[in-house]
Amino acid sequence: MNENSCAYLPGKKMRMKSRQVEDVSKTFSTAVAQRGWRRFGKNFVYPDCIDCTECKSMRINVENYKYSKSQRKTINKNEATKIVIQEPNISQERIDLYNKYHRYKAKKRWLETSRHHRTRVL
Repeated sequence: MNENSCAYLPGKKMRMKSRQVEDVSKTFSTAVAQRGWRRFGKNFVYPDCIDCTECKSMRINVENYKYSKSQRKTINKNEATKIVIQEPNISQERIDLYNKYHRYKAKKRWLETSRHHRTRVL
């Protein structure tokens, strides 16, 4: 398992367990999410960092969620922000955005990896 710079906490290192699952049922997805795994398409990842437990997934019951005073203040300050709660749906625009993000992340990982290898060789 490789250690990389933590995407969540500056100055920390992270390790992620990962599994690719082709056919994902709702039951399976819910079960692994309740154990702290995160899902990205067919890939499931779980933080497995040495000496660090700061980055753990948490589930929020959105049906009974109550905004805190601070959150309400922030929402009020951002009146122009549009909050939409809806069933998940797919569109070409969302697919394009998803693909753009993953191309960016892949390029960033490649640059970081190649920079690391160039540094090690010198």
